[in-house]
Amino acid sequence: MGGGAKLTFKEFPVRQNKNKSIIMKNINEFESNHNATRRRARRKGIKVKVGNVVVKIYCDADAKAGHKAYRVVSSDAGGKLCREMFATLDEARTFAEQTAAALNNGERPYTREQIEELLKLDGRVRQWNEQLAPLGRIVDQVIADVLSAAQILPGWTCSQMATEIRARHATIKNYMFVKDVEKPFIKHIESGFKRKYSGTYIAQLKRFVRDFMVQFGSRRIDLISPEEIRDYITAMRVTPRSRHSDEIPRDKDGMIPAEQKTKQALYNCLAALFRHARDLLQALPAEERTAVERLDRPEAKLKIPQVYLPRNIAACFGVLPDVELILFVAVQVYAGLRPCEARDLFSDDIVPDDQGIPVAILVRHHIAKQTATSSDQVRTRKAPITPPLAALLRAIKLPKGKLFPRTNMQSYALEFLCQAGVAPKHDAFRHTWVSFRLEVIKDRNQVAIEAGHTTDVQMDSYEGLVLTTDVKPYWAYVPSVEGLPWHAKIPPVTTLRYRRKARQKAAAQGAE
Repeated sequence: MGGGAKLTFKEFPVRQNKNKSIIMKNINEFESNHNATRRRARRKGIKVKVGNVVVKIYCDADAKAGHKAYRVVSSDAGGKLCREMFATLDEARTFAEQTAAALNNGERPYTREQIEELLKLDGRVRQWNEQLAPLGRIVDQVIADVLSAAQILPGWTCSQMATEIRARHATIKNYMFVKDVEKPFIKHIESGFKRKYSGTYIAQLKRFVRDFMVQFGSRRIDLISPEEIRDYITAMRVTPRSRHSDEIPRDKDGMIPAEQKTKQALYNCLAALFRHARDLLQALPAEERTAVERLDRPEAKLKIPQVYLPRNIAACFGVLPDVELILFVAVQVYAGLRPCEARDLFSDDIVPDDQGIPVAILVRHHIAKQTATSSDQVRTRKAPITPPLAALLRAIKLPKGKLFPRTNMQSYALEFLCQAGVAPKHDAFRHTWVSFRLEVIKDRNQVAIEAGHTTDVQMDSYEGLVLTTDVKPYWAYVPSVEGLPWHAKIPPVTTLRYRRKARQKAAAQGAE
């Protein structure tokens, strides 16, 4: 096995026959000052001859700037015509010499893409040599041993055998950088391979992937360690939203540490990204777990819902300027609707009994571009109309059609809540209703059906959040709409927020 001739990588894939010289006449005819010579050269081409093999180089005089003007044309033993384009004459000449020498030696010519792949293979050979160094071997010795053993195969030359061995023993994994996975992964998600994802979910994935590319885009995806992924998820920061309290400390750039639930969503996104790289692009071994999968999945801590006290509710209703905003907040506080469900209410969704007294609200899912004609197909539950809401409905006259056509209703409600001196809490209007409703009817299943969630959520999150002494004041308060218009002229939310902060700043400076 060890007696074979040594074959170095530099001799592969092009080996010129030293006994036959390369004949190339008048290579500068393309750039000649003689017009007839230049036209003839472009029409007939320049010959590159090695032995009995001729390869021609043509020039396109009309090629635009930046385009490849030189074309190398050759034909193999089977008569197949091969063409390769080059930007400069030197590149075309070098490639023509290599192709002519290969054809003259009985070898198949290599295209430029194949030569580039073989040059990449040179780097892998260096890597293999490093791996074989502890054994006292090099790749050329291994190839020579295999070639000497393969001489029994008829019709195989050493060059063909070397090509076959290198193709068979090239690296199994197509290593690539993280940035190469970004676009295929986003396209994979947008295609709806599993189900049609919402625009919000896709936008969140894109944001996660884009931020991940900033730090790891230039790294090889198979070399990223689980510790680096863990540190990245732990250090995640987000932009503050309206649901975040002002008491949370900000960093210098205005960011705040992400919640555990957000970190869990980031982990799920990275796990899907690495799975896609492994399964579709074969960047990672299929039998091994990826760097993300080797981590323990972060579990989101149980978040206790926040509720308002009866005096907070009364203060909020006391500063609302019109009936529309009061009713919008009331269907959340006294019927448990989500803001998106309240925004889509129509007058026909208020269901009366035989005597014309409102008894329930038909609640639909939040679906984009929903109309009143399609409401029958998307209604999900009936929310009860409690006594405070019933008293409010008796005091007002509902308009026909959509009840709340004004946009940014929830933003207005939270801004006026701040002006009343109450800190806004995420979905606290609905959480308050669920908690006080439980104290009244003492039935988990019924409250879960009315609220549109499961009994497990009911038991884990909402029980014991309010005091028994606050139950009676909560249900006894009825918002007053006397003298208020249905739709008052209100400045934009940004203007209201600016004025409130200016007042707070002036008050703080006065106190100093």
